[in-house]
Amino acid sequence: MKKLIIVALLIATSFLLGAYSRDNSKEYPTCGIIVDVNYDTDVATFEDFNGFQWSFYGVEDWMTGDIIAVIMNDNNTPTIFDDKIVDYKYCGYIGE
Repeated sequence: MKKLIIVALLIATSFLLGAYSRDNSKEYPTCGIIVDVNYDTDVATFEDFNGFQWSFYGVEDWMTGDIIAVIMNDNNTPTIFDDKIVDYKYCGYIGE
């Protein structure tokens, strides 16, 4: 019984910390393929699978054809056009 109570408390604590550690905006995952890398301006652009293109600074080792996983923030608005990239990670390469 003690283990069940401890597990319940840990779950509740992690839920509350997760709920209050961020602002009230909503984040959502998406993914896409890098379609352009501009080394001069340090900007990489990816296209998600809905056809929207998003850009971010920091081209590092990105190249056209890389697969990218992204966490987006919806800015608490119903439109997608003002969403922002929160975090991104490399997920592989499919080629050009």
